[in-house]
Amino acid sequence: MEVNSFKNQVWDLLRSISENMDRAFCPFTEKEGLTMMQARALIEVGQCGSHTVGSLGRRLGIASANASVLCKRLEQEGLLTRIRGDKDERMVHLAMTPFGSEVLGRMEQSLRNQYHDLFPEKDTQMFQTILEGLRSLNSLLEQMGNNQPRNKKEEMK
Repeated sequence: MEVNSFKNQVWDLLRSISENMDRAFCPFTEKEGLTMMQARALIEVGQCGSHTVGSLGRRLGIASANASVLCKRLEQEGLLTRIRGDKDERMVHLAMTPFGSEVLGRMEQSLRNQYHDLFPEKDTQMFQTILEGLRSLNSLLEQMGNNQPRNKKEEMK
């Protein structure tokens, strides 16, 4: 396949996947008064148990300043607590509040209830195939990204 055709098809599919993810999951986040990014942050903190604002930003693929604003909002809503480091006040640790855990639990239960029939146990192989394909795409894109010139001098060679 020609590289530009591949790029265009991947781009179109990723945009469509993003739109469909919003359509599938936004009703559950909006019911709790959250954006998709806020819900993703809660999920990350809930799964990891411990994050700093910076590590959460890296995990979500957003700038630290944006992660800080996001976490401040989640703290104002009573979903997360932000704890400044004793030795370095720039280091802000995040923890889920009991209310945050409750909200996350409600969203997860609603998702299970709504989509249970789409995820029968016998189709585990289909879901594994989808995940393997996404991992392969990610690996290929990582290789392509790593194959870029590091600076203008290398580009000239």
